[in-house]
Amino acid sequence: MLVGGAYAISKHQTYKLQKLYKEKLVPKIFDKELTFTEAKTKEDALKYAKDILGVKNIDEHMTLEALNYTNHGITDVVNKNIGQEVFIPRSYLYDDIDGLAHVVSSIKDKNFGELAINKKFFDNEFLTKELDKQFSLRDFAKNIKEDAKESAKKAENGLHSHFASESKLVDLLDRYKANPNNLSVAEKRTLLYSFGRTSKLNALFKFDYIKFAEKNKDKIKIDIEEFKKLTRAEQRNSLDKYLKDNKMSMDYYRYLPADNGISTIYHEMGHLQDFAKNLKEIDLKFWKLPTWKESKAAVEAKKAGKTVEDRSRVDEIENRWGGTTYSGFKDLLKNNPEKFKKLYPDLYKHLKDENIQKTTMKVSWYAGTSIGEFIAEVYKMMISGKEIPEDVMKLYKKYNGPLPNGFK
Repeated sequence: MLVGGAYAISKHQTYKLQKLYKEKLVPKIFDKELTFTEAKTKEDALKYAKDILGVKNIDEHMTLEALNYTNHGITDVVNKNIGQEVFIPRSYLYDDIDGLAHVVSSIKDKNFGELAINKKFFDNEFLTKELDKQFSLRDFAKNIKEDAKESAKKAENGLHSHFASESKLVDLLDRYKANPNNLSVAEKRTLLYSFGRTSKLNALFKFDYIKFAEKNKDKIKIDIEEFKKLTRAEQRNSLDKYLKDNKMSMDYYRYLPADNGISTIYHEMGHLQDFAKNLKEIDLKFWKLPTWKESKAAVEAKKAGKTVEDRSRVDEIENRWGGTTYSGFKDLLKNNPEKFKKLYPDLYKHLKDENIQKTTMKVSWYAGTSIGEFIAEVYKMMISGKEIPEDVMKLYKKYNGPLPNGFK
């Protein structure tokens, strides 16, 4: 009976997952490239999203600019996947979230697989207020040209860069200082996180964390020799306190590229393609029936009124899409690394293997925090037309990342 009950549970979970795919992850195949033109009216933008891209539900509060931004990004992804399956979000959500956008990743969430856009970054009043906070730190404004030149040099050397060009950044800064109303919402958004990324206090977005720590060792109080032994992700995390002490928040800059931010949509669409390609395989191919002892223990626990958590697939899912920027993972890794390693062996290796970390840093610091984020960051590079280093592509294929046209 117990074994039969376990089988029934497994079949029920499989059915639920299949239903999830049918309802949430619907593939489309586009046989020709789409031509995107910014809509002049909200009605036209909604029509494009629904009729051309196939988005079913859209938050009525989305502004015209937010719709154009989202439609543009998804169109670029579609055009890199002509003739093959591409997964389009069923809904555009519009809310106060972390980052510029994200795809809902929890399979238990009713909005799983849907694309959420941060309404704050399309709000003129919010952007102006945040820029005023930034420019109250006048001592750092004088460094903007120097930092912008350094970022441009990195881009010329083939390093993945999130910075706006020097001339564009300085032009935006000068125009804003003259009158904030000189800038559009999109330009204010560009200036906000470009300035945040290039200011000295946010220098950890650059590649040389060690140089930054050495320059500021009297303020940061870090043992430089011990600091050098840390992984890149650990180096960055150890500098968080310095930022907080200086009243600088990275919450608004963490996931944001410069210029128009369209590549953020590429990143989130990378997540969606990754879910569609790998979640089904993980859950259906490797679903494990509980053993007789496990089933008996679960039944006895339930009879005793205890809550029983079924982690048979949770660990497998979080092993791929969990990461040190998500709640609980960072603390578990710090406080109980052996348990972390047992629960999430692949993720543990991704975080701790020095060779893997060196590879991920060719993409971004964020790629080093999670297998899923590495995949999304590389997918963004692919859609953006960036050249992918050989070792990055090798690791990406090892993780079974989704491949747009031209990357087979």
